[in-house]
Amino acid sequence: MAGGTPLEFNAFHVTDGEAEAGDSMRYVLPSRELIADLVELMVRGHGIDAVVMLPSGDKVVPGMLMAAFRLDLPAIVLYGGPTPPGMYRGKKLFYEDVFEGVGKVKRGLMSGEELRQYEDLLFPGPGAVSTASTGNTLGMIAEAPGLSLPHTSTLPAASNMQLRGGKVHGTPDHRAARARPSAVDACDRGLV
Repeated sequence: MAGGTPLEFNAFHVTDGEAEAGDSMRYVLPSRELIADLVELMVRGHGIDAVVMLPSGDKVVPGMLMAAFRLDLPAIVLYGGPTPPGMYRGKKLFYEDVFEGVGKVKRGLMSGEELRQYEDLLFPGPGAVSTASTGNTLGMIAEAPGLSLPHTSTLPAASNMQLRGGKVHGTPDHRAARARPSAVDACDRGLV
């Protein structure tokens, strides 16, 4: 730990998939702002001088990135990663398959039991969805300013590859271990 004292804290958010098609959907986007505020509150309130962020999801990633840039402290981001796709009868299942399955059930092309199996098998483990959806693409965005090592946002959640990526992130020679987000030159990184 090189003399550091870690302080772990969690962030919460409203999940789109659980809040869809209801009044609760209006609380999804504001949760991103609350995450940024929460991280800033905890870091400033406890006098933390560097952060390691482990976000996953399309509100948590931007919320934590916003906090990193607001705080302008040395920051490392290791994205939680996508979950491997679920499998049903030898076929990969994706988030969209469940939506299509609902329509198929309504049209009598699929049984309700088969749809329940889709739902049960869709996410076989931790991580964000298995497609290039907003959460996963935002994980990739953390690589652009150098807050994450290249290619680590696509490592499957809880995999050995992700553990190795985490160890490399924690080495003192990783750029983010020393630099502040404001030190990133967007022109040099091809961001503008």
